[in-house]
Amino acid sequence: PSKLPAAARLSWYAEHFDYVEINSTFYAIPVKKVVKRWDSETPSNFLFDVKLHGLLSRHAVKTTSLPPDIRRDAEANPRGNLILTPKLERLVAERILAEVEPLREAGKLGAFLLQLSPSFSPHKHKLEELEQLASLFRDERLAIELRNRNWLTEPHREETLAFFQSKRLPLVLVDAPESEHFTVMQ
Repeated sequence: PSKLPAAARLSWYAEHFDYVEINSTFYAIPVKKVVKRWDSETPSNFLFDVKLHGLLSRHAVKTTSLPPDIRRDAEANPRGNLILTPKLERLVAERILAEVEPLREAGKLGAFLLQLSPSFSPHKHKLEELEQLASLFRDERLAIELRNRNWLTEPHREETLAFFQSKRLPLVLVDAPESEHFTVMQ
């Protein structure tokens, strides 16, 4: 409802649905205190899918989106956007896993969603760039959304599908906006 206070939205949502994708985690790593509140405001059968931070998704993000202790290990380009390094990727992934632990303990952790930037294309990137991240989430449900259609056109289609099958990673594809349906491959 439009007049519902922000603090009451999750509880209202949980009365009507049993699943939500957390979008705020794309913009900032949640803190355990907030995650515990999410747990307390939802019934025991409720599930949370956690969208991974924009840095892990290869989006341009500012250093201020990271906690101060991780920020110290981060480098930025001249525009002030973070530069993703293997070390920074590991630090961010480990922090996310630690902060969402209350959801795992409560049995409410669904999947992690890596929603890649459309600029992550086969013309500029290789899927192997995702291997470290996949290994960091190897004990979790990690789904990867390729937002650049060229991954599934020739000559890249077979190689893309083979990568996801070999890593046993779900591939999330969103069709044209007018159809608004999802296809998940495992």
